[in-house]
Amino acid sequence: MRARSKIKDGFLLCPVTPGVGPELSGRLSHSFEYGTYKLFYDGPEVEVYGETSVFIRGYVIPRISDSGNYGSLNQGRLVASLHERYGRSLTSHLKGYFLIIIFSRGKIEVFTDQIGLYKAFYYYKGDQLCISGSVRDLSLTGLIPEFDAASLGMQSLFNRVPLHYTIFRDLFKTTCGDSFTISEGRSTHVKYWSPDDLTGHDVNDPGPGIEEFAELFRALISNFRRFLKPESAIITLTGGKDSRTILAALLGDGQKPTGITYGNDNSRDAVYAAKLAMASGIGHMIIKPPGTREWFEEEASRIVADLNPEINIHRSHRNYAFARAAESTGSDAAFYTGYLGGELLMGIYFDNLIFTDFLKEMWKTGGITDLSTRLEESFLRIDRQLTDQIFERILHMRSMVPGLSEKMRAFQGIFEIGIPHHSQDVYLSAAYWDYPYPVFLDIEFLELLFMSRYSFLHKDNSSRNLLKRHGLYSLSMQLQHLLYPGLDHVPFGKRGSYNTREYLMGPLCWSAVKGFRYFSDRRKYPPSFAYGEAYRFFLEGRLEKAVDSRCLTNDYFDTGKAVAALKASPPMTTERHLHKFSNIVMFNMLEQEMIR
Repeated sequence: MRARSKIKDGFLLCPVTPGVGPELSGRLSHSFEYGTYKLFYDGPEVEVYGETSVFIRGYVIPRISDSGNYGSLNQGRLVASLHERYGRSLTSHLKGYFLIIIFSRGKIEVFTDQIGLYKAFYYYKGDQLCISGSVRDLSLTGLIPEFDAASLGMQSLFNRVPLHYTIFRDLFKTTCGDSFTISEGRSTHVKYWSPDDLTGHDVNDPGPGIEEFAELFRALISNFRRFLKPESAIITLTGGKDSRTILAALLGDGQKPTGITYGNDNSRDAVYAAKLAMASGIGHMIIKPPGTREWFEEEASRIVADLNPEINIHRSHRNYAFARAAESTGSDAAFYTGYLGGELLMGIYFDNLIFTDFLKEMWKTGGITDLSTRLEESFLRIDRQLTDQIFERILHMRSMVPGLSEKMRAFQGIFEIGIPHHSQDVYLSAAYWDYPYPVFLDIEFLELLFMSRYSFLHKDNSSRNLLKRHGLYSLSMQLQHLLYPGLDHVPFGKRGSYNTREYLMGPLCWSAVKGFRYFSDRRKYPPSFAYGEAYRFFLEGRLEKAVDSRCLTNDYFDTGKAVAALKASPPMTTERHLHKFSNIVMFNMLEQEMIR
């Protein structure tokens, strides 16, 4: 049995306070004092370069245009050099998955990555900032986390808490492009980047073409490998296009990553990923979790062990796969993934999990309806004051700015909802591998994409006509061909099972081949991962314990009603149907973890 998880390379930055320190020694073994603040940490040291000291969690690399001048430096010296030359504007010259703390000239400056993949938690003691990668460590500064009913309501509606809020009152999380400055005992918070920075291009400008994207992908992969020098590479493999595009770039760069596929080895994703791995000549692991009630209990306990309210317990199968794969790779590894590649190119798919039905209706109408009913369906105990608070927070979401088109609401929603959803897996994978890299979320790719005609903003994915849908896939398919044509003959694991060569023959040939195979090969594949009766029994058991105990969960949720609804419901195998129950169970597990 694996040990309970512990956050990798933890840290806590807080004002120097009598009594804060001894309690942290069991978790964070090093410290660095600067003025009236103290940094406690594990893992890589604070690096000192003259009058500038640098602390990094995650990783940073130079942007492609800066790699010639800074590509030979280590990460700490890269940050120190850019800070010396550009000051706060250093973030225009680097990227990655990071939290950076810079101690220089009597100031402390904190930066997180542009799109908000790295999540830190923070609160204020008066004007003084306390920030950490762990809610548990923050509690050692004197913080007593209290639950926030409005945030729990938001979580019920969106399957996560949007904006900078968390489920804890007055405890916040970092999002896109956050920066903090601590000077003369006061803290200021400024956004140095926002998704709006990607928009505003001339709609009449055709923008970059396929060749420019191919050159960018080659540079992204090469720059990443040369600067970080990981000992090994891992890539998620499915039957789809996103991972195939990244694999083509890696193979074109001469790299042979190990492929990993989650879940049932008879699923469509696993079967076609195995074909792809064989054709590529790479190693491949298909990792299927036990899926028993006891297994769910153990894995969910690991998920909540560090009190990270952003990681849902339904990510248990991903965490298990990462742990198993890491047993044979070591931590000095790059982990390549294709999160949101399809949505960025073709548009959002409303699955009632990442993007909920409530969100879909809200974007379509530009308004908020049936709020109380929706909350009650998630078993939340509500009153007028609570619904008013939730209504007010929804109005502050960027995707709800008046006058936005549905496309622009979806654009904002990718950053408000989509990226935070996938950042769960980035966080979990970072506990095992040093360099998680969701390539389609690289800031330089996003900049080029939204300058082009290839983003979903210029596509119509509503048509079911195959001839019209052909153009939706043009960037991915042509990129793969240019980056590594050796994969052109390997079929995709989607309905119709066509390959790149057949796609490039044009819409008529492609639609004919796809249609013929769809009707001639109707083999039923099991889902990659199904939440069966064992998961249901796990949720039921946890809810029943909550009903029978004197816990705060009952103050916020009607757990008795939730148990009855779950028992009365038909068999359900997908998380989108079970989320309203697992949200309550996760809340209860966090509550119990807080009093351990």
